[in-house]
Amino acid sequence: MILDLIRERAQDILLLAEFFLDKFAKQYGKPAASFDPDVVRLFERYAWPGNVRELQNVVEHAVIFSTGSVISLNHLPSYLLNKAPDSDSLPLDPLEREEKKMIDYWLQKANGNVSEVARRLNRSRATIYRKIKQYGLNLSKYSNID
Repeated sequence: MILDLIRERAQDILLLAEFFLDKFAKQYGKPAASFDPDVVRLFERYAWPGNVRELQNVVEHAVIFSTGSVISLNHLPSYLLNKAPDSDSLPLDPLEREEKKMIDYWLQKANGNVSEVARRLNRSRATIYRKIKQYGLNLSKYSNID
């Protein structure tokens, strides 16, 4: 049955998401053409209890709220980000491990000053806060460094 498709064929999540992206971008006259790698990773890790309909609704929401050609985490419904699996429950890929190390390093150097870390890494503060949460880093441990 089509509703069980995502559970049985997790490798097709991105294919379905891209199909819906194309469909809704045309429907709403939006330039959305691709997903940010963080979105792809979240889509692959998320359990999708609502199956195909949930994926379709998430992509439609993202297209409606997108402003450019790339769908980022900021465009996704907030419930999805709150239900996303914690980094502790899934192994990090090599790039994520390096990113975590880099954020940890700069948090130590900047005594936990997230604005400084964001500036050094050329990222927004919101992204750094999201990554701190994603990687399970504890900001309070950095503020006491001499």
